[in-house]
Amino acid sequence: TDQPRTSPTSQWNKVSPSNNVHQWKTPTLVIHGAKDYRLVESEGISTFTALQRRGVPSEFLYLPTENHHCLNPQNSMVWHETILSW
Repeated sequence: TDQPRTSPTSQWNKVSPSNNVHQWKTPTLVIHGAKDYRLVESEGISTFTALQRRGVPSEFLYLPTENHHCLNPQNSMVWHETILSW
């Protein structure tokens, strides 16, 4: 039977990253643009914080003037340099 996403036993909750933080081990570069309305700022910050608390190698790049895509040439340079150095 289909269960609502909010049900603790739903398939959504079983595979939700936020419910499986205790299993996170992969080094992760988190990049977040403040104007990305698909994800609020707290999602990127929370992801990075969870990684740091678990001791997972991680880095956070915050671009306050970017959205889901990096469009500003100067920010694009920072974005590319960060990814390549990661």
